[in-house]
Amino acid sequence: MEAPVIARRISGNLAAHPTFLRLFKISCFHEDRRAQPVSSFSPFSPSPCLPPSRPPPPPTFSICLPAGLGEKGLHEQALCHQDVCISVQNALDEVASYGERIKNTFNWTVPFLSWLAIVALAVATTVVFFVPLRYIVLVWGVNKFTKKLRDPYTIDNNELLDFLSRVLSDVQVVQYRELKLDPNPSPNKRKKNNPG
Repeated sequence: MEAPVIARRISGNLAAHPTFLRLFKISCFHEDRRAQPVSSFSPFSPSPCLPPSRPPPPPTFSICLPAGLGEKGLHEQALCHQDVCISVQNALDEVASYGERIKNTFNWTVPFLSWLAIVALAVATTVVFFVPLRYIVLVWGVNKFTKKLRDPYTIDNNELLDFLSRVLSDVQVVQYRELKLDPNPSPNKRKKNNPG
């Protein structure tokens, strides 16, 4: 078959399709007469060329008003906003705590954990230097996808987060600091303790 015969046959089949005719009429006689893309004349799409109806109303976001419930009173809304503020503060506290833990790892606040991190980084650097990256990715992928097959009852954990949970944050450093004994108590304190 020649190319023009195939083109005529395809265009004849499309033109005979009622959805195509309806879409063609709508798109050609639309009020704003914008050019429509060729893909919009597909007979399989429901109505891509229909004129746009009214824009949908803007979404309303209400954290404290679940769907299906009526309006809450002022007191309930205040309590709900207070709960949201507390949850945001807790999330920010977690983020700041992990930042402090990373800082304290490299500040040698807990020397054993800092040495452990340095040794782990040195071993990882040596492995990446000598072993090609494709083999490392291959072993990692096989381990990841066969973990459930090897032991289906394992609990997933993140080793990095487990390590960071062992490092103290700044608040914990202050809380766990040892109290120093005063070697020379002042004479005024002795008089108050011994009234005699």
